[in-house]
Amino acid sequence: MKTITVLVIVAAVASSVQAANCGVVPTQFALTSFISTPSPPCIGRQLCISVSGTLNTPIIEGSKLNIAGKFLNHLVYADNYDLCKLLADQGTPCPLPITTTDATVCINVKTNAPPNVGSNVTFAAFNGDGGTIWCEETKGVVVKNC
Repeated sequence: MKTITVLVIVAAVASSVQAANCGVVPTQFALTSFISTPSPPCIGRQLCISVSGTLNTPIIEGSKLNIAGKFLNHLVYADNYDLCKLLADQGTPCPLPITTTDATVCINVKTNAPPNVGSNVTFAAFNGDGGTIWCEETKGVVVKNC
């Protein structure tokens, strides 16, 4: 079992909020667990998201991480990243092998995240081959000024 840790700057998810697949099937990383800490997330502070599951396709160059937050179906938060660059920054360059079963992503919640608003946040990772690595949506995420 191989564990990776990545630091990125993205949106926030609360651990008390349930995450569910965005309806994208199949995914290249079949998640069995999606956990975030702390709860509630704080604007300008670190939040860690841990995922576990089965990676059935290597993560290759050109992979992207997209984050979108919506309130009343209006986009209130968006970020896009080069996933392989983020992995390489942490010493785990692409291609990421299928032996990977766990990943932890620690992020700083951006200062433009809307506080005290129950938003639906989507975390979607797309592989360089065009496939969906994972897509998880959380509902009712409330980010705080701590």
